[in-house]
Amino acid sequence: MRRSCQKPMFGINGSGMHCNVSLFSKGENSFYDESSENGLSETASHFIAGVLKHARSFTAICNPYS
Repeated sequence: MRRSCQKPMFGINGSGMHCNVSLFSKGENSFYDESSENGLSETASHFIAGVLKHARSFTAICNPYS
């Protein structure tokens, strides 16, 4: 049974959550690569892959009642 209630009432903020992540090295954005097709560096691609691989585990911590 799913017990999620992100917007219980119209016009009132829900309890959704998001995280913005950035990584800098020597003052440079490590996730950006001007020469790549989509603007993402190899580091960014590996970071995204890690988040996707461990998404289920993140859910256990971030959304324990889902």
